[in-house]
Amino acid sequence: MSDNWDRYYSPTSVAEMPVFYTALAVSLTNIPIIGYAIYNRDYLPIKSKNVWIVAGIGLGSTIFNVSFNILNGMMGFEGVLGYCRFWTAWMMSTLGLGLFLSPMNMRLIIYYRVFVTRRTHSYTHFTVAKFLRRYWPLFVLWMPVVASSIVASVLPAHKTVQLVVDHGLNTCHNNFSFLYFIFAYFAAQVLVAWGLYLRMRKIAKAFNEFRLALWTLLIFTAIFVLNLAVMLAQGTVYPWGRIFLAFANMVLFNSYFWTILGPPIYGHIFRREATLRRFMDDMHEDGILAQQAHIGSAHKHLYGVEDGTNSYVKQSDLGTSAHAPYSQMPTAVNPMESSTGTDQYSPYMQRLASTSTTSISTVDAAAQSRGRLIL
Repeated sequence: MSDNWDRYYSPTSVAEMPVFYTALAVSLTNIPIIGYAIYNRDYLPIKSKNVWIVAGIGLGSTIFNVSFNILNGMMGFEGVLGYCRFWTAWMMSTLGLGLFLSPMNMRLIIYYRVFVTRRTHSYTHFTVAKFLRRYWPLFVLWMPVVASSIVASVLPAHKTVQLVVDHGLNTCHNNFSFLYFIFAYFAAQVLVAWGLYLRMRKIAKAFNEFRLALWTLLIFTAIFVLNLAVMLAQGTVYPWGRIFLAFANMVLFNSYFWTILGPPIYGHIFRREATLRRFMDDMHEDGILAQQAHIGSAHKHLYGVEDGTNSYVKQSDLGTSAHAPYSQMPTAVNPMESSTGTDQYSPYMQRLASTSTTSISTVDAAAQSRGRLIL
């Protein structure tokens, strides 16, 4: 994706094709993972990850990695690979970068609604109006890059991106304005993510489901910094730059997606009931913290449930004990339960012993005293 500032574009090396196919194979593993998660989305540990949003992250990651490597010429520019405007505007920017970054920020917005504004929306009885009311920030975050791709399709190719001959070699040449817009869009998404995280971290950091938030920010920032640095150094005109970014993007983009869906899918395949019980442990623990922080049951929206933490979603292939409330599980299945049959969650109380109710309430009061952005 060279802009050919003052260096000649180097031809594709023999090492680039194996790297391309490796990145392609690794990225395409997201597709069956997405399909498995959607098919088993009623399994609570999977459902709690906002399956459709995470599916967008995984799909965007795959499309970005493939199209970015094509634009860098790792497979040459013959035939359909030479349609630079299509690969840049629609595949890499809109369906790749935009579809990856916008759902990532949407996950943070869901956290923000729970922990700061306390304005949550119902999951039940789907309607278009409810869907738009819940996910309108996702479309707002995505629309700038969609609009830019529409404009790029209308403008002459030399004002956006086109296939040119650079010292006898074909390459995709990006107009500076178009390239700057892509990086500005990326930077804006990173700033939004950091702003959301810093606004709510004092309240939310004790909750189990929030622990991936910092990982989100680190992935965001690392991808942006690495790609910007290599681009500014004009590294993509050389094989080493193209290979480095191919590996770096493959690891960074996919690792976030795998970190979200990997554990619950692994649990569903190999340790289904144990994973379900551990998930309920986390929900009960977060429920206790939510009461201390005076946010009621709003934390359940982090998990995609509204029917309380005392029951499981019916699973056709699980035993009866896995459907029952935690306190009603047989002793053999739930050894931590008291012999009296009452709800005594000793694992939670041990972990919560070090949690200061006063400090949580103080943070919550401070948050209520400040102005809130309504999302």
